[in-house]
Amino acid sequence: MSIEVKGLTHIYSEGTVFEHIAIEDVNFTVGPHDFIGIIGHTGSGKSTMIQHINRLLKPTRGTVVVNGIDINGKDVTMKDIVKRVGIVFQYPEYQLFEETVYKDVSFGPRNLGYDDEKTDFLVKQSIETVGLDYEKVKDMSPFDLSGGQKRRVAIAGVVAMKPQILILDEPASGLDPAGRREIFRMIKTMNTDLGICILLVSHSMDDVAEYCDKVMVFSEGKMVRFGTPGEVFADSEYLESISLEVPQSKQVLEMLKKRGIDIDTSPYTSGMVAEEILRRFKK
Repeated sequence: MSIEVKGLTHIYSEGTVFEHIAIEDVNFTVGPHDFIGIIGHTGSGKSTMIQHINRLLKPTRGTVVVNGIDINGKDVTMKDIVKRVGIVFQYPEYQLFEETVYKDVSFGPRNLGYDDEKTDFLVKQSIETVGLDYEKVKDMSPFDLSGGQKRRVAIAGVVAMKPQILILDEPASGLDPAGRREIFRMIKTMNTDLGICILLVSHSMDDVAEYCDKVMVFSEGKMVRFGTPGEVFADSEYLESISLEVPQSKQVLEMLKKRGIDIDTSPYTSGMVAEEILRRFKK
């Protein structure tokens, strides 16, 4: 499932005194099975951009083509889109509303018109995909679950519609370190084992460095970088100039370098950095 974005521009309140260019001339191609991180300072345009991928917003100019289909075409319905693209906003557990986990996760498939047998299969599969015990939680109230479990149920409700592209906006926000690791391992598994293309919006450079294959950088409404984590995080001075930072573990290497220690500053994940420090200081 590919995404092709060409000349994407969105202007809020165009033609009025409140006119604001949120994104301008954004171009990129994302392939199936990619895990893309999207970073940028607050107001950089990243959230506006992702809302075009499933037509929550329509472009002022430009096109968004998903698997060869222009999603803003006149004959394309929202049902066509949600079968292809799912989106999970920040704190999705606040959107839980049904009396049981099963009913909440089944809401999407039923609205897509699946029969009871297909819905049962999708609900069970999705709950297990997010790492929960189906038999244990299906009849529970989602409001009796822990914060991390609620987050998983909310994600399962989107996964149950079988999207081939999943957009996640700060999916680990507010979770403790253990909860963050569990959520990201689950998302990585969906990417590698189920082949779901992931677009991850995050303010955590460490999470992006650890899990993403490629990184988009937004600033002032434009996509200013698009490359591997190694390529993007290599230029810490540029990132700092647009109010971003490199991962914390990489900052340690750069600090050691500034203190005159001969060390390779290219590693960017915690594991890579630990290996470089051990290599440099081993006796």
